[in-house]
Amino acid sequence: MDWKAKWLKPANDFGNAAPVFSTDFALSRTVKQARLFITALGVYEAALNGRRIGQFVLAPGWTTYYKRLQYQEYDVTDLLRAENRLTVTVGKGWYHSPMPGFTASDFQKGLAARPMGLLAQLEITYEDGQRSFIVSDESWSVSESAVRFSEIYDGEIYDASFIPPCSGTAETFDGPYETLIEQQGEEIREQERIAAARIFTTPKGEVVADFGQEITGYVEISVNAKAGEEIRLSHAEVLDKAGCFYTENYRSARAEYCCICRDGQQSCHPRLTFFGFRYIRIDAFPGGPGAAKPENFTAVVLHSQMKRTGRLSCSNPLLNRLFDNIIWGQKGNFVDVPTDCPQRDERLGWTGDAQVFVRTACLNYDTEKFFTKWLADLAADQGEDGYVGHVIPDLLKTQPASAAWGDAAAICPWAVYLAYGNTEILSRQFESMRKWVDYITAHTTTEYLWTGGVHYGDWLGLDAPTGSYKGSSREDFIASAFYAHSASLVIKAGLVLGKDMAAYEALLQNIISAFRRAYPTYKTQTECVLAAHFHLAEDCQAAADQLALMIRECGTKLQTGFVGT
Repeated sequence: MDWKAKWLKPANDFGNAAPVFSTDFALSRTVKQARLFITALGVYEAALNGRRIGQFVLAPGWTTYYKRLQYQEYDVTDLLRAENRLTVTVGKGWYHSPMPGFTASDFQKGLAARPMGLLAQLEITYEDGQRSFIVSDESWSVSESAVRFSEIYDGEIYDASFIPPCSGTAETFDGPYETLIEQQGEEIREQERIAAARIFTTPKGEVVADFGQEITGYVEISVNAKAGEEIRLSHAEVLDKAGCFYTENYRSARAEYCCICRDGQQSCHPRLTFFGFRYIRIDAFPGGPGAAKPENFTAVVLHSQMKRTGRLSCSNPLLNRLFDNIIWGQKGNFVDVPTDCPQRDERLGWTGDAQVFVRTACLNYDTEKFFTKWLADLAADQGEDGYVGHVIPDLLKTQPASAAWGDAAAICPWAVYLAYGNTEILSRQFESMRKWVDYITAHTTTEYLWTGGVHYGDWLGLDAPTGSYKGSSREDFIASAFYAHSASLVIKAGLVLGKDMAAYEALLQNIISAFRRAYPTYKTQTECVLAAHFHLAEDCQAAADQLALMIRECGTKLQTGFVGT
């Protein structure tokens, strides 16, 4: 891409208000095609002559911004007129929001120190074959927008009656060009619309709307109002035991939306952020919260644009409901990055979550493009020594790496290859896979095992001792088992690609031998299943039988956690 455009930022500080950049231009010749190339440091919403450009919500998406920033291309030919105005509103998004909310991040602080910015280039081809360019430069204007506040965790404030006092000047700055890449992942889009099922009053007197389904997205409000009247909504996933609005699990995320109305019939929804919720508490509404009706509210479902491929329907309604919940869990957490949750002060691309779910994800939806983009970010964030962080993009930069989390580097590419049969994912990720195994080899305290590390263990294991989240399985056992598993996947990938894998085949045999010597017996359900499933046990059937016995002895219940389940 030959960029003639310059990076723009507001010359003045607008505080929390999202800037809107604009330029006017006239056309006097017949246009054959017009293409807009655009990206932002933040998230953007672009419009040409008042009509939204494209369907990508929260563009340009979330990548490991220091190394990879996607730009988008839109055909805007049909939006052009003789006299034109191009406007782009830029919000904080993942780039500038204070993420993650539960801890400080030097990675994120570095991004926040950079300005929110816009890069846009409109290429117009005329019927006579000539071309012209409308590019972001010093001639553009910038002003505060009606989006008075917007960020990922705390929500958005929108003032529909806001008129900026004057247009300010945009100035250029030295923004990134070398990290720009064409759109690689799936676009985030509005996917479904769900009407409010009911509005009720809780025992505390709160007016709450229930959409009957946990979703990721936002609420669109339709209302007849007077200028200055407010709509304020808070979001929640569940009610407490008394049936009251419950947000403790959101932790520090305020997850609020406020719309200050203009006169007349209108509709509004957040433009530069999203929420995870089933319920909304109506804190303010024209005529008071009690005046709100179900028909005023529609939940808009957001997730990455993926084709549904897997379905299940059977005679057991509970199984059907379980499968439906799994589908909704995927939709709710596949918003450009495979996240742990869509609601609280986190919403991070945890590597452990991704590797646990990747095979199922590929069966439910066509996620090849989705994972190709995320795994490219994993490889970009990976340390020179092979280190893989706990989350991708790696906002945490936490040392040391954890087994079953960093192993996403090996597990996810292989699972995507198995699902789609495309060797390109292995070609792209092979060095990342290999470097991860080499990292373990270089950082263990015991040759051919993985010992001496600090890990999440069998996270959320039901057999965890009091005060622990990690379960009772031995961390070195789990780490060594995944060392073997990742080594086996590197070998498989290398053989598919026609590489000589003799050195790693010898390494794997040494790992298996060392594992059998170090762990001749198994103490937990998770240890049994890892030994059997990864073919590490001398007798895999005996390990499976022991697992079955352990399950029966505790009342036919699993005691496994993140890894074992």
